[in-house]
Amino acid sequence: MSKGELIFLAMGGSVLTIVAIVAVLMFALMLHGQLRLGRYFVPMTFVCCTIGMALAVVLSHRDVRFAAFGTDNIGADAGGAAWPTRLLTGLMLGMSLAALFNRYFRTRRLQLPGDAPVNAAQRRFAEAFVLYFAATYIVPSVLGAKPSFTMNVYYALPVFLAAIVDGVHSFDRVLRWAKFSLLGMTLGSLVAMAVQPSLALQPGYAGWVPGLSIRLWGIGSSPNSIGPLALLSLLLEYIAPTRDRRLRWLLVGCGLATLVLAQSKTAWMATLVAGTCVSLFRFGLDRQGRLRFGTVIFVTALLSLLLIGMLIVPPQKLMAAVSETKAGSELVTLTGRSQIWNVAIDVWLEHPLFGYGPTIWDPAFRASLGMPFATHAHNQWLQSLSQGGAFSALALLLYLVVMIIGCIRMTRPTRGASLAILIFVLIRSMTETPLTVSTLFNGEMFTHMLLAVIAARGLSLPRTVPASRIASAVIAPAAVDRTSPLARI
Repeated sequence: MSKGELIFLAMGGSVLTIVAIVAVLMFALMLHGQLRLGRYFVPMTFVCCTIGMALAVVLSHRDVRFAAFGTDNIGADAGGAAWPTRLLTGLMLGMSLAALFNRYFRTRRLQLPGDAPVNAAQRRFAEAFVLYFAATYIVPSVLGAKPSFTMNVYYALPVFLAAIVDGVHSFDRVLRWAKFSLLGMTLGSLVAMAVQPSLALQPGYAGWVPGLSIRLWGIGSSPNSIGPLALLSLLLEYIAPTRDRRLRWLLVGCGLATLVLAQSKTAWMATLVAGTCVSLFRFGLDRQGRLRFGTVIFVTALLSLLLIGMLIVPPQKLMAAVSETKAGSELVTLTGRSQIWNVAIDVWLEHPLFGYGPTIWDPAFRASLGMPFATHAHNQWLQSLSQGGAFSALALLLYLVVMIIGCIRMTRPTRGASLAILIFVLIRSMTETPLTVSTLFNGEMFTHMLLAVIAARGLSLPRTVPASRIASAVIAPAAVDRTSPLARI
């Protein structure tokens, strides 16, 4: 071995040693912070997620004025926010690992006041998520048709586990911090529309709203990202209303304006269903949770009118008339998604057990298909089948069943909003992939993690406690918790 090689090894070893020492010290600092500030760690991950989303867009210097001709024409620089997002990733990982260490490995002598052990239902939920993650990302990376290792995917595992096992103990803070983080996204999107239109506003868009020829991208990755986040902010405001009336109107106004201007059809459909779900719970049920007689009459009349309309105008003629318009044609063909679905099905049939692997829908795969716009399968089930095969789809089914049970148990405490958010995610799973965890900084990750916290909270509730007591403990804990920075607004 030459002298130069020895010097190189010595320098490399020194650098690695320094990095290892810094990592150990940072983790020790996080553990120390967990003793005093641990109740803020999981809520802070939602704040970091929105900051990362906004920075990735603002520092990309994209131009969406020509987005109608394809996303390749927006000129985004994906590496513009590389170092800020790396720092945020390190912060999120450190807080999540410290929270997990606290929850599983600390002795009772060091536990914080109010700490509670993870119950069996929460453990099953965490195990279901680990199984889904392994079946979708780990197993296909080894046994898939195209084995590949992608490090960025694995960052989400500790973050999600911390949200599931530790987020329920700071549930009120999670809701409020997530809500105000989304206010920052919606308000920032509207400000960007006025200050930097080329970054946030797509002109010449032919949507469904007459006279509205613009489409808001805001500081989200796309209109189909910022629109659902606006709906989520409105649902969070419904669950945990803001005490300051002016701030409440600002949040609702920014959410509604962003939802309309984004012109996301999936978000509009989810808004209709979520609004129906919340209205049915608030006005359609009595104190015992049974349907009111007036509600039964109203639903029956509505279904009767729908059947009469189908007799007068057959669905085939209606679809034919709608498909003749540009917007209707996009609705019928789901804006080209049917082609992507066919490709996903073909890939799954070729590799039925463990799928293609993590690199499906990467630039090389899309180039081989001649479909540069197909960044994913545009359907959650087809995404799992094409990427991880039948094994991944079965794990997704198990994970969803446990999540649905938790959300249903939270229906009364959240006045129907947990079910609305669940339905909202399920509707998006028809045309998007809201349950993927491929990155820490996008709207799907934010919504998925929030839904996991809500479901975990539902699974942690004792079955013997009356619903009225559960609701008072879940909806308005800030009245008792004076330590929360957001408790007074």
